[in-house]
Amino acid sequence: MKKTALHMLNWLLIATLAWVVVICLPAVGYHFSTGRQISDDVMITIWFFLGVAEAAGLILAGLSSRI
Repeated sequence: MKKTALHMLNWLLIATLAWVVVICLPAVGYHFSTGRQISDDVMITIWFFLGVAEAAGLILAGLSSRI
């Protein structure tokens, strides 16, 4: 049980880091390079993909713990 929880946490961390690198950093870079605020639609999209990345991390952790 302990090993599965650590494995799941590992995949969750990987998914979150991937989300930060792929989505957050370009969005923050856009904000600082143009000086314009990021629109609400973009923020909703970012949060949606965070949820998808977290869910994918949990699914991968569940699948890989059964192998």
